[in-house]
Amino acid sequence: MKTTQASQVEAQFFLADELHPTPAINTITHAVRIKGPLVPDRLARAMAGICRRHDVLRSRFAPADGAITRLIDTDAPPPALALHDAPEHDAAIATACESLRQGLSPESAAWGMVLLRHGPQDHTFIFSAHRIIWDESSTRILGQDITQAYRADADPDQVELPPGTDVRTTASLEGPPADDHLSPGARHWAAALADVPLCMDSH
Repeated sequence: MKTTQASQVEAQFFLADELHPTPAINTITHAVRIKGPLVPDRLARAMAGICRRHDVLRSRFAPADGAITRLIDTDAPPPALALHDAPEHDAAIATACESLRQGLSPESAAWGMVLLRHGPQDHTFIFSAHRIIWDESSTRILGQDITQAYRADADPDQVELPPGTDVRTTASLEGPPADDHLSPGARHWAAALADVPLCMDSH
């Protein structure tokens, strides 16, 4: 376990989360629709590797001696990728997003993920993180890292993700413009990791 003093911004988010009556208000949640072959175990291993590389994904926060401390757990296993069968409509995605973000806390779990399976080749990957560790630029990095880690874990007998899949958002979730410096596969992920509002209307 490594311990450091939280930055001023991190301390502000910690205190805001403690004082605000609405759970999960300081969260960013992303969803990406994946149409095509997907190997959930490979995606889970990709995220586990990303977690091991980035201290921010192994961080939690706690008050100590009148200040806010950042605790980086060097030994804890990464969060599991939960896989749930779900109907193919926005209401199911919205419900999963709300359930995921409600479980986040700077003191326990600052981020989480879930994979919804709508059919054999139809999934939605949802990632939610507290703003104490996450911002919009982190999403672009996540898109690139997922692509590289997933492809590095390739089985020659299985179809790649991407470019072998059509990665896109659901109809109500429009992704941000892709960054030109990313690889084509990473651009799919970065563009499709659309921010899901705290109160998303169902269709």
